[in-house]
Amino acid sequence: MSEDINEKTEEESFEKNELTKLRRLPSRGLFERKQVYEIIDAARYCHVGYLLPPHDTLREEREGREKIVDMKYEFEPHVMPLTFGRVKDVLYLKCDKQRLQYGIPLCMTFDILDGLVLAKSAFHHSMNYRSVVAFGIGEVIDKNPSSRLKALQAIHDHQLPLSGSTSVIEDIDGDVQLIKVKLQHASGKVLDLDLPIWSGIVDCHYTLGRPIFSNQNQIHNHNETSLTQFVTQNNEVVHLRMKGLKPNNNMPSVHWTFFCWFVVFLILFAGVYQFFPI
Repeated sequence: MSEDINEKTEEESFEKNELTKLRRLPSRGLFERKQVYEIIDAARYCHVGYLLPPHDTLREEREGREKIVDMKYEFEPHVMPLTFGRVKDVLYLKCDKQRLQYGIPLCMTFDILDGLVLAKSAFHHSMNYRSVVAFGIGEVIDKNPSSRLKALQAIHDHQLPLSGSTSVIEDIDGDVQLIKVKLQHASGKVLDLDLPIWSGIVDCHYTLGRPIFSNQNQIHNHNETSLTQFVTQNNEVVHLRMKGLKPNNNMPSVHWTFFCWFVVFLILFAGVYQFFPI
């Protein structure tokens, strides 16, 4: 996964400016890099927005809009979901080679749904969420093998943060474009409050299922232990959040906890057996 978010980067907080200023409910805003990066690292993927010159296939539709609003459209908006990886203040993206190759400005959004907030009035329905909007300039990573492998490693580690990799990291697809984005501006927004108007909350959580290993694996027991442990620990964090507890990165695994309780049981059983032999 990304490097330790507690490691000091260029500045402790992002600058508040016209790009990052929250227009609605600014009290929910977050600008500290540590808080912003915690949300980014918790997101599974991001949506990347950018502008490109209009395509000829949309010419008639575009000309019709221009007549209505009396203005020329020099660019067309595009948004696409992408996997990513983060290393300090740099975001790595993987996309189609025909897309982000011009070094254009990018807007990236990250969001995590934590719960549906249901009210007696539908007007007051809401969500508990964590979100980030970030801005930066996309730079195409050159054909240098070490630079591309570094980006692929960051993306892989974000999707599957295991101590031992279950996949071979190699750059074999020439049609894949790797983009490097320096996060220049960003702000976060969080809603996790109890207001009297709401009548209930439906929690939403992202859990991982049991790994089902492919029958095409030529190497049996290939890192199954680390993958299973990753799934278990991920779901433990989810269950802690469901109980309103803050996850601890150093918390013991379920297997270790069970072993400790088993040892305690044996000690107690041995003590009782001394006084009440069968």
